[in-house]
Amino acid sequence: MGYDLLAGLLFAGLLPMVILGFVVSWALTRRDREEVERTWRRYAAQRGLTFTEPEGVWPNRTSPVLTWTGGDVAFRLEALGRETHTRTRLTVRPRGKLLGRVSVAARTHAVAAARPIDLGDATFVAAYRVLEQPEGLARRVLGDEVRRGLLAFRQGDSVTLGYRRGQALLEWPGGERSDARLDEARRLGTAVAEALERAFLSARSAPRDAA
Repeated sequence: MGYDLLAGLLFAGLLPMVILGFVVSWALTRRDREEVERTWRRYAAQRGLTFTEPEGVWPNRTSPVLTWTGGDVAFRLEALGRETHTRTRLTVRPRGKLLGRVSVAARTHAVAAARPIDLGDATFVAAYRVLEQPEGLARRVLGDEVRRGLLAFRQGDSVTLGYRRGQALLEWPGGERSDARLDEARRLGTAVAEALERAFLSARSAPRDAA
């Protein structure tokens, strides 16, 4: 009985602290999300982008979305995930669709060193792990401007860039609240779209050139 009583007292004493921890965590998460909403709403108004208002109530409220177009390319920026697992994603949908896929991820100490793909850029290969299918696609997609953009954008974050099924996805940690970094992401997205378009046109014209 003595142990049961002691356990009950400890539980009674710790329970309010646990509940308070959850309340504080929820409040901080809500504050961060509301700040992202305000930042993106203002940013969209200043840059002439389309802002989609979140729907629902906390904690099941949807994330804000920014959309815009550039030529024949559609762009979509959104915050995904919850709490500490939130990531900002920029989706790039160009007109032309390449067959294959490319995966680019910032190297960490936990990433095993795979056989590097020859991109002619030792600095980039040291910073990012690149996978591709078929062989040679990464070199066509990751041109000089895209590689420079990814190196500048990383800033120690776990940045990823993937291309699959006709769209490119640029992701980085957190719900972005910096106008300058949003501008940088948009420039990088445009560079990726232009590289994909050049690769698509080159692939489409290849049979005629060969003939």
